[in-house]
Amino acid sequence: MRYVYYAAVLGIIYFFAINGNVFTLFLKRLGAGNTQIGMVLSLLQLAAVVQIFVARMIEHRGKKRFIIGGWLVATTLSIGYLGVPFLAARYGSSAAVYILMAMVVPVALARQIAIPGWMPLLNDVVPPDIRGRFFGKMRTIWQLASIAFLIFASLFFAGAASAPFWRYQVIFVIGILASYARVAVIARIPEPPPPAADKAPSVWSTINLPFADNVYVRFVVFSALVTVALAMTDSYTVVYLKSAALNYDDSHALFVSTGIFYIGSAAALILWGILADKVGSRPLLVINTLGIGLVRFLWLPAAHPGWGRFLIPLFYFLNGVFAAGFGIANTKYLFSITPRHFGKATYIVMANVSVTLVSALFTPLGGFVIDGLSAYATGLAQYGLDEYRLPFLASGAMVIIASVLIARFKERDAVPTREVLQAMVARPAQTLYNLFLFRRPLSGRMNDSSDDDKNADLPPPAP
Repeated sequence: MRYVYYAAVLGIIYFFAINGNVFTLFLKRLGAGNTQIGMVLSLLQLAAVVQIFVARMIEHRGKKRFIIGGWLVATTLSIGYLGVPFLAARYGSSAAVYILMAMVVPVALARQIAIPGWMPLLNDVVPPDIRGRFFGKMRTIWQLASIAFLIFASLFFAGAASAPFWRYQVIFVIGILASYARVAVIARIPEPPPPAADKAPSVWSTINLPFADNVYVRFVVFSALVTVALAMTDSYTVVYLKSAALNYDDSHALFVSTGIFYIGSAAALILWGILADKVGSRPLLVINTLGIGLVRFLWLPAAHPGWGRFLIPLFYFLNGVFAAGFGIANTKYLFSITPRHFGKATYIVMANVSVTLVSALFTPLGGFVIDGLSAYATGLAQYGLDEYRLPFLASGAMVIIASVLIARFKERDAVPTREVLQAMVARPAQTLYNLFLFRRPLSGRMNDSSDDDKNADLPPPAP
């Protein structure tokens, strides 16, 4: 498992150096507007349609060859980003933004060739009964690496309201080197031999297979609703920090928007992982989706000169806490509804493609809405709002609606409410009671017989 953890650390460095808020600030430094930022981020996601075709092949030809090949090509093409500042100096910022858009397309296509094999590979190598704890530990390591890297990047950008281009280029080089190292690590992860088959299924069969499952369809609809709400706003929170209303510099904006978010995630991941194994996925999906929606209302007083500096970091911290639980529960639930053997990659890939395409469509729409609302800034100010905070609050309301919907769904092998309350409230309280009264700790452990995917991928019994 250690190679999986190494790959997670190196992958998160590449992501935040090349694709995260650093990349968004780089676009802003080039002079891109919100709509242009949304278009670039959308191009990175629209390429996800390639996953449909890759999913047809990885079941038979092996997952690692696609992961390694795709990431090698994507990383090599990312080197071209280093030349964009020189193009901006020669041809102007506007031309450089459109050139960068053209560069993003082949990088995104290569990445989408690599992505479909990763989660099915983890599904093969991680035992079902420890998946919650595994993802909790992996994401904790992931978040700690993110925090360390983002602190470094924030300090590296310190000293100017807008960091010079050469500092972005250094961060890009670090991300590129980390991605090459990640490829070498993934090559060391063992992979079960692929099952034999006469031929790959047709494209229509690939698309139709998982959507014949009603449980799967409801899960994808729920994920898409959450994605619509978050895609229209989350990429623009760091842009809002740079706006005249808040006036953060690059260093401060990067640390608050991303560093504090991952501090919150790291603080909660192991707990969420344990609870996911104890009580199942749906209760955690309800709790964390509701939390993600509610914390967005902290943006309402965000522009207040006194409260804002406290509430904005609090939003990112709490958002990180709830996003961590949502990620674990969402992944574990998806694994629980995939077939035991052949077809699991198709289920996972089609879920990822569905939400990624939704995000690709609604991310630029969010930038367009924000730019459009800027014309009504004076009217919005009468209600204590602006062109950023109104969409942020609307997204919170949409996520809350999604939490109500998932609460009404039935879960396969659902855990009784009594056991959920025992695991999340009664047992921790009893443990603290015994601890402070110096009593002997509780022995044994909860009955895990209702774990939502305990039997999802068990091998057939030995003859």
